Amino acid sequence: MYIFHYIFLKLLKERIKWFDSIREVAIGKTESQIPLLGSLLLDDCKLMVDYKKYSVKISK
Repeated sequence: MYIFHYIFLKLLKERIKWFDSIREVAIGKTESQIPLLGSLLLDDCKLMVDYKKYSVKISK
């Protein structure tokens, strides 16, 4: 049995401030209230997740 989920995205090209630089990124706009972070932004970063405190810390 297969279940398929479809997500419709409107792709936008925007400039964001990421740490100390400005980067041009593709942003997918959906009807969802849940923000998503592209994994390419995390390249060369350290990601620390604290499940007990419900927090995430991103550092270089």
